[in-house]
Amino acid sequence: MATTLPPLGSVTLAENGLLLWATPQTQMLLGFGSHPNTVVDTLVDVLGGPISDTGWVVDEACDLQTVRRVRFGDLEVVFTDDGLADSTEVVARFTQWFVSGADASESTLWTLNRIGIGSTVMDLMDTHSDEITIERAYPDSNDPAGYFRIDPFQLGDLIEGVTGNTTSVGRVLQLWAGAGCLRAFVGQTS
Repeated sequence: MATTLPPLGSVTLAENGLLLWATPQTQMLLGFGSHPNTVVDTLVDVLGGPISDTGWVVDEACDLQTVRRVRFGDLEVVFTDDGLADSTEVVARFTQWFVSGADASESTLWTLNRIGIGSTVMDLMDTHSDEITIERAYPDSNDPAGYFRIDPFQLGDLIEGVTGNTTSVGRVLQLWAGAGCLRAFVGQTS
């Protein structure tokens, strides 16, 4: 019996950014490195206005001095400014996406292979058996949470995430790709 994949939403999660309208005829990549205004304006056109925008702030959870986090429902996009503190030059760019919240069946925030919040470890293993590593997030504790990395094309561009546990029925709780801000495991805030 063939399994019918759920439809992709207007935004699809990718290891190198976000795909919009992910069909071969119409897809557009908002790739990591894109200018913040381009990314925010495009996402506003597709998803509507953001529910939060930190503006440019110093964030201790992030690698660089200045970061901006913009949240569209369950999707957060992160921009970093690599400009030097003593320079007027701004080198801002899109560096990370992060998803948490509702199951992908509600949010429609999936990868191309239909991995999203609520997918199981079995789904991950069936879809990415040769491209995934999964381990306990806190091996020296009783916490069963799992941490996984998917390297879809074996190029080092990862989709990472956290599961409730590492058994086949463990569910994906968080997903992210890109760099810039440290992502928390289960029970911590991001």
